[in-house]
Parts: sequence; structure tokens; C-alpha cells
Amino acid sequence: TLPRYPEDQNAREYIEDAINDALKAGMHLSLIVATFEYSDKIKTEISTEVLVELEKTIIDQLHKGKDLVLRYTNEFFIILQDCSKNSALIVQGRIEQAIRSCCSKIHLGENVKISFGAATYPDEANSYQELINKAKQI
Repeated sequence: TLPRYPEDQNAREYIEDAINDALKAGMHLSLIVATFEYSDKIKTEISTEVLVELEKTIIDQLHKGKDLVLRYTNEFFIILQDCSKNSALIVQGRIEQAIRSCCSKIHLGENVKISFGAATYPDEANSYQELINKAKQI
């Protein structure tokens, strides 16, 4: 099982800790960011239950016990320990397909725009902010 973190938890703390762990172990760390843009029609209808269902869908696509999912109102941060860029892109594809299927099943389909991005430490970024920027393609 994966640990669950409250929405108000600071992603910076978890990502920086994960970067430090990767540095010490000489491993890669990948971050996937799934961003949701809700239409005005459903923006006020997005409930905690919907977010929890989306989170469960993401968790079902992960395999490692050290991977983390941080849930926020309009995005999810998925931290993949010991995961190269190529592996992260495979995981991202699985997550994207599962999320789109879940959105159709709970009738969000056309009312939500979802974008995905991924970045890997140390190949593409060396700090929290660089990792976030690269994953969000800022």
C-alpha cells in the first residue's frame, strides 16, 4: 500500500526529501504531474470523493511501495523512487489511460482537460523547482 497525504501537505518537503534520498543512493527520481482544468460547469461540483477516486486510480497504476501520490484540488504529484525517464514515461502512459477511463466512467469526460508532464532527477533537473518546472513544462 502507498501512504496517503492530506491535501495541504507541502509537496516541496516530500520532493526535496526524495531528491536527497536519490542523491544518497545514486538513483534516479522521477516526478509526474497530472494537472486538471475543470470547466465552469463542474468546477463547483468537484468533490473530495471525486478526487479520492482519481487518486485511487493513480495508485492502482503504481507498483513500488516507496512511490508517493500527493493530491491537490487541481493536480496530483506522483513521485517515483528509483525510476528512470523511460520508466517514468511508461508509468505516465498507464496513469493517463487509467485517468481518462475513470473520468469517462464518472462522467467528467468533456468537462475536464488533463495534462501530464514528467521530469527526472538528476538527468533533467537538480532541484525541487527545476523538477517541478520541467514536469509542468514551465
